[in-house]
Order: sequence, then C-alpha cells, then structure tokens
Amino acid sequence: MERLLHLRARAKADVGSAHGNGSQTRIYPSSSANWTAGQNSLAVDRDGFLYYVSGANSASLVGGLDDGSGLGVLVQASTLNELYYWNFEAVAIHPAGGAAVKMGGAIYHFDRAGNCHRVISSPSLYDSLGQGEIAVGPSSSIYLVDPYSKTLSTIVPTP
Repeated sequence: MERLLHLRARAKADVGSAHGNGSQTRIYPSSSANWTAGQNSLAVDRDGFLYYVSGANSASLVGGLDDGSGLGVLVQASTLNELYYWNFEAVAIHPAGGAAVKMGGAIYHFDRAGNCHRVISSPSLYDSLGQGEIAVGPSSSIYLVDPYSKTLSTIVPTP
C-alpha cells in the first residue's frame, strides 16, 4: 500500500511538472513591433530549422534554427515576381526537405537557404487555393484548408 501511495504521489508530481514549469524565450523578432495581425504560420522540421510567415499579408519568409540562432528573412515575396500575389500566407514542412509556402495564387518549395521553385500542380493552383493553412503529405500531395468555404482540397504536384 505504501508503494502504491508513493507511485500515485510521484505521478501527481510528474503531471504537475508538465504544466507551467517550462520557460519561454522570444527568439524573433527582438520586439513585438514587427508582428503582423492576422493568420501566422509556423513550421519546424525534425532538425529544428523553422520557417515562419507573419500574418495574412506577410512580405517575408523567415527561417533559422529553433533556438533563435541564424533567424532572419530568407526571402521577400516581391522577389518572386508573382503578378497578382505578393504575400506569403502559409507554410508547411515538406517530407523531401525544406518547406512548401503558399502565396495567394502559387505554392513554392523553399530550401533552408531561401532557394525555391514554383510548384506546378493538377488541378491548377488558381482553382484550388483557399485562404487557410496547408500541409504536405508523405507522397508530396499538398492539402489546402479554406476556412471561408469550409473545404479541404488536395493538389498533386506534376513531375
């Protein structure tokens, strides 16, 4: 009985230690002045490299290590020469490495250095893109959430 009470007390202490005893450190930006209201999107790969899009109208894709080292702007949306869409909206880790990043009418695949290529898909991206988050499945299919139409869509990149 004494051992059972000891195990219960230990379990209770373990549960208590999991709530509220951690720490929080701001890693980017150094002040809150640069944060954009709206939908923020963050994705971190297994090695601790993160990709961040700030707000619904973010002009920058931020990347760096999850401890804050090396965090900075990987690319400005304006450098991609999109005709109508110049804001990053959502980011997801890609199983082949890097991240898939959604703009209003396009999805790009970025590596850690900020190099990218435009994802060509079927159906057309302009027919499939919603305003919400994205995810990339193990087969590289891209899943799109549109909170306004309450739909979930899949697009398949063409080889």
